[in-house]
Amino acid sequence: MIAFDTAPTGPTGDVSPGLLGFLVVAGLGFALYMLVKSMRKQISRIEVPSEAELRQRRNDAGADGSTGPAEPPASTASTGSTASTAPQVPPGPSAPPAPTTAP
Repeated sequence: MIAFDTAPTGPTGDVSPGLLGFLVVAGLGFALYMLVKSMRKQISRIEVPSEAELRQRRNDAGADGSTGPAEPPASTASTGSTASTAPQVPPGPSAPPAPTTAP
């Protein structure tokens, strides 16, 4: 039998990532591009009130004599969340005392 020596030897035996390595890096780059594009779109949708609006809300709340915000936050008003009207669950029984050893 003849043995074939397929392993390169010497300085010509450099190993490169090849096409598979390139495709993996290109895929990661494309995924990163799409992620950043989506993130910028989501961040641009956030509405941040200006300093003047915040001061006006505080002044309105102080003039009315109320201690809470004048209106519900925009996030709960738009989503219709009912988290603030959920029934309060009382805490469970306290843990039993740790056992003590007698001397």
